[in-house]
Amino acid sequence: MQYYGNSTKPGANVPFNLGLVRNVDKRNIIASIDTIVKNWLDNMPENQAANWAMENHDNPRTPTKFSPEMVPLFTALKLSLPGIEITYYGSEIGMENTYVRPDQSQDPNNEGGMMSDRSRDDERCPMQWDSSINAGFTKGKPWLPVNPNYYKLNVESQKKIPNSNYNFYKKMSQLRKTDTLKYGDLHTYNITKSIYILKRSLLERESYIVVMNFGSETETVILSNIMKSPTEELYVYLGSENSAYNTGSIVSTVPSTGNPVVLRPQSVVVLTDKYIAPETPTVNIQNAGTQIGSTLISLLSVLLLLRYFL
Repeated sequence: MQYYGNSTKPGANVPFNLGLVRNVDKRNIIASIDTIVKNWLDNMPENQAANWAMENHDNPRTPTKFSPEMVPLFTALKLSLPGIEITYYGSEIGMENTYVRPDQSQDPNNEGGMMSDRSRDDERCPMQWDSSINAGFTKGKPWLPVNPNYYKLNVESQKKIPNSNYNFYKKMSQLRKTDTLKYGDLHTYNITKSIYILKRSLLERESYIVVMNFGSETETVILSNIMKSPTEELYVYLGSENSAYNTGSIVSTVPSTGNPVVLRPQSVVVLTDKYIAPETPTVNIQNAGTQIGSTLISLLSVLLLLRYFL
């Protein structure tokens, strides 16, 4: 915090906030996240901007440190907080640490001190662009090895999946262009040891509520018991792949209607009081054509058999 400087000795405009990178306690994840967020916002010098990161080049990546399902939760968290969002390459798609053999290591000092036996190369391996050789990073020999999962975990493959980590990140980034996220108030709700909620609101603008289940069990959330909700019904702006929520779905904030927020373990949903049209399911034309062709062949086969026996 001191790197911001003061009125007589100005410092850095964006001193890296590594709280979410280093200080999230797996044993008490909600309380530690809430403490990290509030400590930075409450102690930041006046007229300065906060900044948020969830990964960097010195610490294990999120899927390795927690689980692959946790990626959208931390993405939604840092992209909905006020201030500057910092993305370490590969976190958009949920890249994992790579095993680097000792003879492949390039980190000269490792972590130094008490952690000198741990190389930081595992979180520094090449960006996974596509399924071609070396993940499309280079046609030569990369400085560090590519993660073997590059054939399935890469940018190009995730572009084609509507609810992939890449598209989740993209849609959350688009949300940051709204007046509500640029200028709105922030309210945090530390509900249970599993549920954490952020609410962003701005007068005469739509509100956004981010509901995150960091736990290992399905949780039901009655929002009217937690906060003053703008309406009795909210629309789903975005849900993680495992949330079972689609864009445009409607949830209730009160218990009487019987459609509250129900979140699977380690999933997230972003809600708004602004109308969101339901997404039309995309149809793979090639697959659809194949299915129709197979159906016609099956029908012709049945007709030929009937004609033969009759």
